[in-house]
Amino acid sequence: GAEHKLPAGEPLVLGRARIVAMGDDTAPVLWSLGPELDTAVRTAELWKKRYGENCAVVDARFLKPFDAGLARKLAARPMVAVEDGAACGGLFSALAETLAPVAGARLLAATWPDRVIPHGNVAELRRMYGFDAEGICGRMAAGFGKNAL
Repeated sequence: GAEHKLPAGEPLVLGRARIVAMGDDTAPVLWSLGPELDTAVRTAELWKKRYGENCAVVDARFLKPFDAGLARKLAARPMVAVEDGAACGGLFSALAETLAPVAGARLLAATWPDRVIPHGNVAELRRMYGFDAEGICGRMAAGFGKNAL
């Protein structure tokens, strides 16, 4: 298979997430894992176009150990877990556990529904279940009370 190389000068630190984009101070933070980084980046681009805000994009890299320090540091901002799975037992759960003691923390799951997903074209299924940039943006707008520009 194709080899994946980290950019030069960026060591992989166990349990440390990578901030891909810091975004605006009050804009949502999109946490992602693995290939969903691409979905998070596309969602951030659509959010910028619609709401004029630059989202932060974080590549969690690890679930165990999870970068709870970074999550707490960004806890004042609305957060979204973009995850190719169900909301239970993964990135959303790690964020929820970390943010549980933080009063007023806002967290949204951008995941597949917790049920059997039929076989089919992945792009169509993502659209159908709102697990694409369009659907995630809509969920964020509803969850965080945003109106389009």
